[in-house]
Amino acid sequence: MDVNEEIVRAWLQEQGFLVRGRLKYLVRGKRRSSGWSDVDLIGYRLRDRKFVAVDIAAWMTETITLSHLKDPSIRHRLLKISSQEARKAIREYLGVAHDDQYEVWLVVSFISKRQRDEIMSDSETC
Repeated sequence: MDVNEEIVRAWLQEQGFLVRGRLKYLVRGKRRSSGWSDVDLIGYRLRDRKFVAVDIAAWMTETITLSHLKDPSIRHRLLKISSQEARKAIREYLGVAHDDQYEVWLVVSFISKRQRDEIMSDSETC
């Protein structure tokens, strides 16, 4: 676990979440498996029964702009937690039937104020 994940884990715990790190899942290619990936953190808060799945894009150290979401290679890395394989692994681990039974959080570097609303609305369509 890198320092960014440790910071987010500590924050989640401070907010009352029980936290598990590194939920691994198999990524499928067109013909066979492409390898393994993971969801960085899974959290569960007892008091309100809230589940969260968290991916931390610590490798992204520059300001995130809309052009990052339009570049397929960067978009895929930023939004991998939204993939079918990731969502299936999250549902299975949490023991829930539907994606609306948990929240997905993406922790990223600075997003410019000018583009924040546009990026947020674009990412909701993924």
